[in-house]
Amino acid sequence: AESVKDQFDKDRILFEIDKQKAFLYYDHQQYVTALEYINKTLDSKSPYASKDYEHLYSLLQIRCYRHLHKYDEAMKTFTKRLNQLKENDSAFMLLDLLEDYANLCREAPFAFEEGHERLIDQVVSNLGFPTIDLPPLEKILAMTDMHRYWNKKLSQIQTIRIDDLEKVNQLQDY
Repeated sequence: AESVKDQFDKDRILFEIDKQKAFLYYDHQQYVTALEYINKTLDSKSPYASKDYEHLYSLLQIRCYRHLHKYDEAMKTFTKRLNQLKENDSAFMLLDLLEDYANLCREAPFAFEEGHERLIDQVVSNLGFPTIDLPPLEKILAMTDMHRYWNKKLSQIQTIRIDDLEKVNQLQDY
C-alpha cells in the first residue's frame, strides 16, 4: 500500500481522504463534522475538484445544514450554488438543487419563491418530463421520483445480459 501511495500527489491523496471523510460523517449523521470536511474541500480550490464534485458536495452541504436546522445557511448555500449554474450545465444538476430546495421549503419556514417556477419549467423542457398539474414543491418532488424510477430502469436494462437486438427493443420500450 505504501508503494501505491507514493505514486500519487500528496495533495490529491489528502483531498480524496477529506472527501471520503465528509461522506462517512454524513452517513453516520455527524453533520457538524461532515460540514467541516465539506467546507474544507470546497474552500480548498483544489485542482482535483471537478464541477460534478463541487455540485455534489454543495448538495451535501445544504442537507447537513438542513439536518442541523440551520435553514438560513442551507438557503444561502442553495442560492450560491444556483447562481453558479451556467445555462449549459446539466438540467439534472438543476433538478438536484430544486429537490433540496423543495425539501428545505417543506421543513423550514420558507415559502416557495414564485420566480423559481421558471426553473421547474426549464427542467421539464430540457429533460422531457410530462407536464404535471401540481403545486411547485410537489411537482419538483414528483419529477425527482420519476427521475429515480427511470434512472433505475435504464440501469437495469444496461446491466442485464441480453443480446444487442433485445437490448435495442428494451431501450425503445424505455
